Amino acid sequence: MDNKETNELEKTEEEYEYEREQIDKMFPNALFDIALELEELDEIVTEQSYIVVKNTYSCYCYDDCKKNTDFFHITCKPCEKMTNKFIIQQLINQKLNLQECNHRFLEGFIKSKNSDCQLEIVVGS
Repeated sequence: MDNKETNELEKTEEEYEYEREQIDKMFPNALFDIALELEELDEIVTEQSYIVVKNTYSCYCYDDCKKNTDFFHITCKPCEKMTNKFIIQQLINQKLNLQECNHRFLEGFIKSKNSDCQLEIVVGS
């Protein structure tokens, strides 16, 4: 890849700020920060119509005050897709709150090892 192609892939500060504003407008009630790019929101995470999203609160932020694992049950209708956007909106509706943690930036989801319908939240700081 030459420098021209590399530069076309990098976003300017203005483009980055525009994306952040658009994401904030889409999810005004989020109790966490969304660290996905605008085009990632429409990516299909799974073909399942029912999933459980697990948040373990296992980072050092909870060393002094343990918090139980939360499970968020999400179902989509046949005409809907389990996109990042859909799952994030459902987590907001179910009051996922990451504000007490340094790791409040939702970066995506990964499939749990032992289940086809369970995802785990990927967070960062």
